[in-house]
Amino acid sequence: MRFPIPVLLSVTLLFVAGCGGENAPPSGGDAGTPARSVQGGTPVGTELKTQGEALAKEALAEFDRAVDEIAAVLKDKPAPADALPKLLAILESYRPKMEGIAAKRKTFTDPEVKGGFYGHMGSYRGKSVARIDNLLGAMVAHYRYTAPGPEIVEFLTTKIVPLIEIAHNG
Repeated sequence: MRFPIPVLLSVTLLFVAGCGGENAPPSGGDAGTPARSVQGGTPVGTELKTQGEALAKEALAEFDRAVDEIAAVLKDKPAPADALPKLLAILESYRPKMEGIAAKRKTFTDPEVKGGFYGHMGSYRGKSVARIDNLLGAMVAHYRYTAPGPEIVEFLTTKIVPLIEIAHNG
C-alpha cells in the first residue's frame, strides 16, 4: 500500500499555514480587524457598546413618554372629535425627537456602537410596544364598541408603533 507523499505534504502545509506565524493577527481580531485596546481597565468595545445602548434607551424612553401622554389624553374617555386633535399633536411633537435619535444613530460607524444600539432595541423594543396593549387596550375596546370612534381606533392600532420605527429604522 502506497501512501501518497504529496497528500501528506499538502495536509502538513495547510496545518502549518493555518496556525499562523509571524504574520498571525493579534489576539481578539482577524487580519482585517485590529484588536481593541484597554483604557483605564475597561475594554474600548464595551464603552462603545454602552454609547449605542444609551441612545437606544433614550429612544425607548421617548416612546414610552409618548404612549403615557396618549393614555393621559384618553383616560377620561373624551369624545373622538375632542381627542383626535390632541392625539395627533402628541404624535407630531414626538416625531422630531425620534428623527433626531435616528440622525444620531446614522452617525454610528463603529460596529460596537451599532451593535449596542440594535442589541438593546431588539431586547427591549417589544416590551415598550407591548405597553401600548396594556395601557390602551381598554381604550381601543371603548372606542370600537361603546363610543364608536373608528378614527381613534385606527390611531391607536396603526399610528403609534411607527413612531419607534423612526428611531430604529428611519
